Order: sequence, then C-alpha cells, then structure tokens
Amino acid sequence: MKTLINTQSMFKLFVLIGLLVISAGNVMAQQKTKKSTALPDSVKIAVINLNVIRRNAKVVVDISKQISVYAKSYQEEVQKEDKALKAANAKLLQKRTILAREAFVAERKKFEQKVVAMQRLVQKRKQDLNKARSDAMLVVEEQLSKIIADLAEKQDIGIIVRQNQVILSSKQLDITDTVLAQLDKVLPSHKVAKLGKK
Repeated sequence: MKTLINTQSMFKLFVLIGLLVISAGNVMAQQKTKKSTALPDSVKIAVINLNVIRRNAKVVVDISKQISVYAKSYQEEVQKEDKALKAANAKLLQKRTILAREAFVAERKKFEQKVVAMQRLVQKRKQDLNKARSDAMLVVEEQLSKIIADLAEKQDIGIIVRQNQVILSSKQLDITDTVLAQLDKVLPSHKVAKLGKK
C-alpha cells in the first residue's frame, strides 16, 4: 500500500514538474516575441514650423513675384475694359433722348452683355491666378515633403510635430531652419505656368 501511494505520488509529482517546465517554456517564448515587436526605449522627436517655410522659402518668394506680375497685367487689362465700359455707358446715356425706345433698349441690352462679359473675365482671371499659385505650390509641397522624409530617415526621427500643435519645446528639437536651407538649395525657384490672355 505504501509503495502504491508512493508510486502515485511520484507520478503526480513528475506530471506537475512536466507541466511547470512546459508553462515556463511558453512564458519565455512569449516574452521573446514581445521584446521583438516592442517599441524602442526612446523615440526621437522634432518640431517644424511650416508657416515660416511657406513664407520665407526662396521658391515661395519667387512664385509670389511671378504671380504679382500676372496680377498686375490682369489689373491693367481690367482697368482698360472698365474705362471702355464707362465710356460706352456715358454714350448710351447721351443717346437715350435721341433714340427711339426700342432702339435704346436694344443698345442697353448690348451694353449689359458687355458688363456681364467683363464680370466673367474678372472671375476667370482670379481663377487663373489661384490655379497658377496652387499648381506651383503643389510642386513646393511635394519637394518639402521629400526633404522632411529624408531628414527624418537620416537623423532617425520617429515623430515630427508642427510647431502650432506644441505648447512648449526645446529649440534643439526645431528642424525648421535645416529644412528651409535644404529647400532653398534644392528648389530655389520655380517657373509658374504661363497664363493665357482669354
């Protein structure tokens, strides 16, 4: 009887030890897996002021100058058309007493069509300028994104935050000047697409 109890106790003990060994092996394997997928102990963070770059970059200044030249040309064109419309309106008012009512209404209708055409021209010019600026700035934004991505990779930066989303940061975290200098070097100017006249 003692032998039977001892044999059963020994068997249970071996089973228990076996289960503990297997459990310990599983726990160690899980810990190894967790370590391989865990985040690094520290992540390098940087701060960037995109507004400063979009305002001060050489290419942005260059694009603004070109757009200003187009805007001035359009303004002169609009002023010339406006002057012609005012003169036509003055003539029309003089004819009011001379022309028959039907003839005056026909002349007035022609004048109103010219006014509508002028308004459409002004609207088209605004759209042309906005599109030219947007297209040019898209090129700048693409280059800027590439520069930021390259810098993040080279300096092993894990997170880049816009300055307007940060309450307080060290000047050492700021990469604005570095990115601006690189953009000025890589893309100092950009030719704005030529805008049509009509």
